[in-house]
Amino acid sequence: MEHYSIKPLSSVLISEKEVIITADMPCVDPSSISVRILKEDLVGISARIKDRVCLKDFGITHREGTFDGYHDQIHIPVEVDAKRKPVVRCVKGILEVRVVRKYPSEL
Repeated sequence: MEHYSIKPLSSVLISEKEVIITADMPCVDPSSISVRILKEDLVGISARIKDRVCLKDFGITHREGTFDGYHDQIHIPVEVDAKRKPVVRCVKGILEVRVVRKYPSEL
């Protein structure tokens, strides 16, 4: 049986000083959350689900497999400071990642 990951629904909000990424990750194991700045415009997120979800649970019979985690690489339209650690928190299945912008806009 194959194991798959789910791409979470996500959004990117750009403010003057930071980029805020939110991702819908229900049933996530908080201790398994991983957030990495892959490039100055790319952030990788992944986490394990507490209980695996089988394709059979959705009535899918032509294929076998289970979902056991979340994974996504999120492109952002501005550069972030890859040297600064992102601030990560997960509350009730909503992951929030805050990353400092490399070049904040001038007012």
